[in-house]
Amino acid sequence: MTRVDILAFGAHCDDVELGCAGLLLKMRDSGKKIGVIDLTRGEMNSKASPEIIAREASESARILAATVRKNLDLGDTRVEDSYQNRVLIAETIREYRPGAVLAPYWGDRHDDHRAAGWLVRNSSLYCRLKKLNSRFPPHDPRLFLFYLLHDYASPALVVDISTYYPRKLEAIKAYRSQFGKEFSKTTVRPIGMEDYLFDIETRNRFYGSLINVKYGEAFLTPEPLNIEVLLDLFKTK
Repeated sequence: MTRVDILAFGAHCDDVELGCAGLLLKMRDSGKKIGVIDLTRGEMNSKASPEIIAREASESARILAATVRKNLDLGDTRVEDSYQNRVLIAETIREYRPGAVLAPYWGDRHDDHRAAGWLVRNSSLYCRLKKLNSRFPPHDPRLFLFYLLHDYASPALVVDISTYYPRKLEAIKAYRSQFGKEFSKTTVRPIGMEDYLFDIETRNRFYGSLINVKYGEAFLTPEPLNIEVLLDLFKTK
């Protein structure tokens, strides 16, 4: 059984890179094993096929040095916080047994992001149920963190990613089909590489300014934080 220390969920294949790649890189360099779980294949994406996006996700996983990257294929634009999906998320967490779980903020404006956040948040009970019909034993992650993508909410935690920001950009740029300038002449409304990366930098600079560092990533928690859990998370091996 493959185990990881941190398991990050994203509704789409680039969500994890945009929202929490800096933290993942920081944890990876401290000796932690990381895993990435994508909930959809991007079949509704106007710029590229699911096959192309899958190849780009694999390249990004290599940059992140992820121990595992898996796609649950819940349907692009069709992610729902249902009993069946909660059990699937819990089954995935029970399989990889992370100490910390990351997911999009449950209040994000994008339907898939919002549903993904609720799914992961609501899966915590199912992770612990002994009578759940599961191939894997119960597991109770010590920490759930929710990263911000589109919308702002007052964070419970900001992580200094200044050293890791260039590598975060490298992981994002692996999605050439999504952020490349070559799409500026298509009928799809373009998000130019320079403009979009400027937006990412602006957000990460803003979050960094909250803790007086150059770049930061912001996270929320569904309940008060236990300082001992945080200290253990950031402890190097």
